[in-house]
Amino acid sequence: MLNGILAFIGAIVFAVYRQLIFKARVLEITKYLAEEGVSGHIALIFAAVRDPLVISGYIGGLIGSLCWLITLKYFPLYIAYSATSISIVMVVILERYIWKVRISPIQLIGIVLVIIGVYLIGIGREVPS
Repeated sequence: MLNGILAFIGAIVFAVYRQLIFKARVLEITKYLAEEGVSGHIALIFAAVRDPLVISGYIGGLIGSLCWLITLKYFPLYIAYSATSISIVMVVILERYIWKVRISPIQLIGIVLVIIGVYLIGIGREVPS
């Protein structure tokens, strides 16, 4: 069970890392391209796929997926998958501290509801068929 918990934590951490590094690099690459007088999605994509940190995000995604496979060995899918919603909460909170994104009262309520929902799904029992 400890292996399952550690694998789940790894899956979440790498998922959050991937999202945050992608956001950070897209902001930086977009700024650089604008300074060079270049715009457009194609230029952003070509610059991003060569960026070492973006590549690390893809590698993190792969490692997270491998952790997810191990997680599924130990937990029912309905519990494991619902608990991945915690990664959304973590991204919102970390985005607040990294980029000073404002969290509105409605969004804060949403965060609390996600946490409550994950808890309720986790304590529920499978109904025999």
